[in-house]
Amino acid sequence: MANLTGSNSSNITSKFSNSSLEEEEQNVSNDVNVQLMTAIIFNCIACPFTVLLNVLVIMAVKRRTSLRSNANILLACLAVTDALTGLISQPSFALWRTFLLLDINDAPIGDFHKACFLV
Repeated sequence: MANLTGSNSSNITSKFSNSSLEEEEQNVSNDVNVQLMTAIIFNCIACPFTVLLNVLVIMAVKRRTSLRSNANILLACLAVTDALTGLISQPSFALWRTFLLLDINDAPIGDFHKACFLV
């Protein structure tokens, strides 16, 4: 039988000291901050291109009579939803993540973004 005395438990607690746990938590929070910043930058860059390119698709289908087939009209309808996503949902996501990064949790933008995402 193993002898479980106080010396064994002190060895275990010395391995997992508070400072090492705090360092690990800080590393995890730094990784989360990097992921938040990456998501914010990506959405800020992609948002104008999403809106612009989808508006070009809509305009092309509307102006050219040769492009007015059923499939292209469906494509234009999808471009409308994508343009609205780039106009409303992506900026609200970037703003919500920026508030999370700055530890502003009481902002209603998170609820707005979640509602946009569900719609």
